[in-house]
Amino acid sequence: MNDIYLIQTEAFGKVGIYAPRDEDSSLTTSPQYRDGDFGNPVPSGPGGTSTSPVAGNYLNLNPHMNSWGVYNPNGPYVSAHAIGHLAPAQYGGLSYAVVGNPALDV
Repeated sequence: MNDIYLIQTEAFGKVGIYAPRDEDSSLTTSPQYRDGDFGNPVPSGPGGTSTSPVAGNYLNLNPHMNSWGVYNPNGPYVSAHAIGHLAPAQYGGLSYAVVGNPALDV
């Protein structure tokens, strides 16, 4: 599995996020922080989306991160193309159900 995930957010809808599993983020089978997935996953379509979480995985953004860039689900996944930011530090960390995993990486 690569480090690009599709998540559903309240503020931005379905977005892509580059999140290598390290001290800043993790992938688990249950949320570790406040559930950031406020809506239902989006229907299947291009870009690897699905109607249920990918293998029941949750992307956890650790609370020491002030800002985390999110991107159009089709990319590109580089900071110059960020469409918004998530603020895990503001909420003590955030967890999102992974609704897709595109077949590409940065």
